[in-house]
Amino acid sequence: MVIGIVMNKGKIIGLLAVVVFISSMLLNARVGAAVYDEVVQDQITIKEDITQRINIENLINDSTTFLGRVRYNPTINADRRFKWEIQNYEKTENFHVSEGDKKLKQADRIVLLIGSNPLLQLPDVPSWCLVYVNDVMARYSGDDEHRLAVFKYIQPIKVNVTGLDLADEFVFWFLNQTGEIEMEKGGYVNYFDYLEYSLYTDRTRWTIGEKLATYNNTWTQGVNQTDITLVFDKSSGFLNEMTYTASFVNMTGYPAGINMSMIRLHGFSLPYNITTWVIWIPILLLLIGLIVAIRMRLFQRWKLYREAKKLMKRD
Repeated sequence: MVIGIVMNKGKIIGLLAVVVFISSMLLNARVGAAVYDEVVQDQITIKEDITQRINIENLINDSTTFLGRVRYNPTINADRRFKWEIQNYEKTENFHVSEGDKKLKQADRIVLLIGSNPLLQLPDVPSWCLVYVNDVMARYSGDDEHRLAVFKYIQPIKVNVTGLDLADEFVFWFLNQTGEIEMEKGGYVNYFDYLEYSLYTDRTRWTIGEKLATYNNTWTQGVNQTDITLVFDKSSGFLNEMTYTASFVNMTGYPAGINMSMIRLHGFSLPYNITTWVIWIPILLLLIGLIVAIRMRLFQRWKLYREAKKLMKRD
């Protein structure tokens, strides 16, 4: 009898040990789901949520001297709006990507509102361009952050190399390389040609093609990694596509991250790579058909046909 009681106590103790072990595992999982590691200026801070801005280093020389020598697409003028749409947006629950102070979600539209001609205030980007998420203005902590945010979407299309205090021999060599020997016109060259040929820029993150310029960059901090790819149209300087991937792992090994893509929109809010003719052709065919029907009096004939049919039924 005593042996049976001792065996029952052993089973109870073992069962309790299993329950305690499972409970501790569940507790660790809950803690891991709520606490992530965020890398901020090479320091790790513990937060319940991770909110990351789309930070892009070494994308452009944003010094006042340089920005005073660049030119933008002529369509970037007062009261114009340019749009991009968030497409793919897969993320863990507590990971967020923001534009300014606005958290992004799938199908959001990023809108650049051009308030005035940038040529009038070239270096002061916030004075001629505002960023909206859908219909709400995105606010930034300062003009520097605002300026860098805009350059994710709009790059200069030309740069005046003769005004950058460069050596004369380099200027002539550079213009020869780019096939733009037009000193009397100010020495302006395509900005992406400047990136490709200039001895003064870091081209390790850029791939320059015939029509596209692609920027790639990867940031790593321990096991945390962020990858970004931007594809610009060379002739206009507009961002065509963006892909953004971030992955974070906290001290307990719980992962957090996001896969996001964005695409530029144009007429009728179509993606940049779909021509507006898919809308215009049906409209034109409809108008042509309407004109033909009016000229041939098809509507009157149809009306007479219907009335004749009714008379036949009465007879």
